[in-house]
Amino acid sequence: MKLYKGIAVLTAAVLAAGTVCACGSSSTIGDYATTEVAKYGSESIKLEEANFWLRYQQMMNEAYYGYMYTYFGYDNMWTVDSGNGQTLADQTHTSVMQQLQQMRILNDHAADYGIELTDDQKATIAEHINLFLEDYPNFGEYCEASEEAMCGYMELNEKAVLVAQAVKDSADVEVTSEEVDAYKVEYLTFTEPAEESEAAEETAAEGETEAAETEPADTRSAQEKAEDALEHAQAGEELSAVAEEFEMTVSNASYLVTGEESEDIKYTTSAEMAAGDVQLVQDGESWVLLKKVNDLDADATEQNRNTAIEQKKAEAFNEQYAEWAKSAASFTVNEKIWEQITITDMIYEAPTMEETTGAETEATAEEATVPAPTGEETAAAEETAAEGTAAAETAAAETPAEETSAAE
Repeated sequence: MKLYKGIAVLTAAVLAAGTVCACGSSSTIGDYATTEVAKYGSESIKLEEANFWLRYQQMMNEAYYGYMYTYFGYDNMWTVDSGNGQTLADQTHTSVMQQLQQMRILNDHAADYGIELTDDQKATIAEHINLFLEDYPNFGEYCEASEEAMCGYMELNEKAVLVAQAVKDSADVEVTSEEVDAYKVEYLTFTEPAEESEAAEETAAEGETEAAETEPADTRSAQEKAEDALEHAQAGEELSAVAEEFEMTVSNASYLVTGEESEDIKYTTSAEMAAGDVQLVQDGESWVLLKKVNDLDADATEQNRNTAIEQKKAEAFNEQYAEWAKSAASFTVNEKIWEQITITDMIYEAPTMEETTGAETEATAEEATVPAPTGEETAAAEETAAEGTAAAETAAAETPAEETSAAE
């Protein structure tokens, strides 16, 4: 399932959860382009814009996460609890209003950073919308907006994203070696095999082959295998070679040289080891063959540095945004109108086999596909899907949150 055709456009500037006030105005929905659903100061925000973002978020999340929810047996992902007492539908419904407010607060400060969209940027947005409508031909049935209007909403969003990035880029941040210096460890984890049921044992016995009879299974305990592996490693074998002998895969991790806050036994043990040392430690019912690769790992340290810098820039942005939000125009929502626009049924339609054959089957670096969920992905599908909505609900009402703009 293809999501994009080479256009990478930021689709949401969800940067802080502001205070959204409700008002009790008319409940009659007329033309979406003229029906007022919210106000930002004296600006009237029309239902057409709000519905566009609601359906855009709905379509994209169904396209990307729908398969995983189906995998877990949900007929409709929008009825799933998002984890904060709301369904995913209600969470997304609320987030759209936050997004509309946030985009406008940021656009109020575009001139402070000399930000104005160029003709090329506007053309890119127009191309994105055009290709998006090609990928999702039924989007127009739910959007109630013209292609020209969609481009305008995307342009407002893009300016907001650029303002946020400009604030972060202008932040003067520094990191210390204590915050980023890291070392690397490699390890093999030996765990007792799961006990087979009586039926499974009978099935296995019936299916025994001649090869299996001549190559008996290794019946040693996890500890015995781990101790054998330790002897190999102490004799100078690389952990990768030891792993191959035991038909395993080497795992690795990195930890801060100083100041690591972790009770992981791999850290507490390796912190006292010298580079090149190997040691066997018990972790619950498992045994871990641990090797400290080095005292300072360049790649892990650089990754930590980049992460720390981005985090501090995000914090600097949040501080600035909080100040802007205090003096921003009031934002009110006509709940009598907005509550009538809901997410109920799934609207995404997967492409047919005919639509996905031919030239579109050729994968390029500019095309994204949705893989079948892995173990880790399926274990966290609900959390991932909630995070994948265009607006995260994790920030408190008056507390700025981290930027979750999605680069598609």
